[in-house]
Amino acid sequence: MVVASILGGQNDRHRDDPIASLLKAKLNTSWWWLPIGAAALYLLMAFLLGFKTIGLQYDESLNQHGAVHLLTSTEKPSFAYHRGSWIPLFGRYWPLMIIPYAGAVKHYVLVLPFAIFGTDAAVGRFASALLGAIGIWGIARFLQGEIGLRAAAAVAGILAIHPAYLIHTVYDNGTVVTWMAIVGLLAIAVRRYKEQGTAFSALAIGFLMGIGIWNRANFVWMLASIILACAIVYRRKLCIPFAHLAAMTAGGVVGVAPLLVFQVLSRWEILRSMEVAQAGQSLTSLLAWRLGLLADTLLITNENRGIWGGPPLPLWQTLFLSVTLILSLLICFLVRGRGEHAGSNLNAFRRASALGFLFFALLMLTSRLRIASHHLVMLVPIAIIISVIALQVLLSRSNKAWLLVGAVALIYVGSALNWDLTAARGFRETGGLGSWSDAIYSVNDYLEAHYDGREVKILDWGLKNNLYVLSYGKLTGPEIFSNATRDNMKAGTSWDAVVSEGGVFLTNSAGNLNFPVATEGFLAALTRSGYEFRRIEFRQKNGAPYAEILDVPAQ
Repeated sequence: MVVASILGGQNDRHRDDPIASLLKAKLNTSWWWLPIGAAALYLLMAFLLGFKTIGLQYDESLNQHGAVHLLTSTEKPSFAYHRGSWIPLFGRYWPLMIIPYAGAVKHYVLVLPFAIFGTDAAVGRFASALLGAIGIWGIARFLQGEIGLRAAAAVAGILAIHPAYLIHTVYDNGTVVTWMAIVGLLAIAVRRYKEQGTAFSALAIGFLMGIGIWNRANFVWMLASIILACAIVYRRKLCIPFAHLAAMTAGGVVGVAPLLVFQVLSRWEILRSMEVAQAGQSLTSLLAWRLGLLADTLLITNENRGIWGGPPLPLWQTLFLSVTLILSLLICFLVRGRGEHAGSNLNAFRRASALGFLFFALLMLTSRLRIASHHLVMLVPIAIIISVIALQVLLSRSNKAWLLVGAVALIYVGSALNWDLTAARGFRETGGLGSWSDAIYSVNDYLEAHYDGREVKILDWGLKNNLYVLSYGKLTGPEIFSNATRDNMKAGTSWDAVVSEGGVFLTNSAGNLNFPVATEGFLAALTRSGYEFRRIEFRQKNGAPYAEILDVPAQ
């Protein structure tokens, strides 16, 4: 009966009872803290994982290095960037984009915490956790007006312990957490517009939509999916005054302006990047692969488990969550709560949510662009909403449904917490594997202590951005593996010539290389030269080789 009370299913049969309505209003008022409690639970789980138990990863720091540059330099960035992605203004360079389809939103978010607390990995990750909590709280606040406070809190609580959401937002190497924070703020803006109906609240909605697209261009997929679903379900009810539509459009233009400016300056670099990012497989093989990724993402992704070398999901968990989602979609389309009519607000919201999920998932699953697990995490909040409101329908139709709902809740909570605890233990035992290894902290400390002020040339991917962030912009050496061959660093410059010039070189160790051709060509030239050099090796917590510094005197 407790589960039924939380989801609000026991109240529908007393819809016309004034005493029951008064009691319901009293409970909703007294349970105002539930959305905040869910956000606090998420932060508690983030502390459980730890903010510095694993290394600062290369792509994770890609979302942070712009903040460091803003705080430490007025010159052009020393790291690689696309034409037009940084612009000179007021005597300083300002970031517009991280990569052609991902904006520099998080760079600006991190400026203040980095300025106050420094660039320790824990600072950036705690800031990420706060953004993840905003996403949960905002979604819950919006849902409170659509499905009731306690059902909204159930969605927020499920999301708070969801392993994929938790790990991908705390250790954000794909702009997932800024996406979720923007979704949460956008949800609050929509709720305020529904309550107030002002041009200013419409402006806020448009602005946040634009910021979302600037943050990641495929945010437009989610917006288009939801708008199309709402247009199909709500039809003319979706119409708003022209003045409000104009305000929303103006806000959107302002929010997306940095992306538009970059595209003009770069001559639409995003189109070229989309050509490069095309997946080579057939649509059938892509769909089969991505359906498997989506099934995993309903609990914990392969990317999450790869951080500590965790095992694959048990088949029963994959099947349980996939079947639960499919049945929830069917319930949302085919079943109404007791006493509901076809045009009721709750019934319409269920159908719109289910349609929005299907449209968004279809775009993700059939895209010719490369789609990874961290992209599919964007579907998780909608999937949870659908599942909760489907269970809410069952509870409204039968008091005995609480047995089924309780079983589903118990299996999910047990599975999620088990994976959360397993991940936390795996992080601490391994310190992260490969590009997530905490050995990066030892590399950074050594370079700062022994090579401060000297250029460090980097021979492999995974060591540039994170060292730049951890050293507060002090380690700024170039990456020299791009376009390398076994014979040449670049056209016209042989590895033999590079070795004879000497210098400090940094690379990942054998067995941990990402682009081995550069390191192999350099080491072969170093062996041929017969020059004396100094090698400093670093190992992961499990003893496996991680990285090495090669100090070669100039000849």
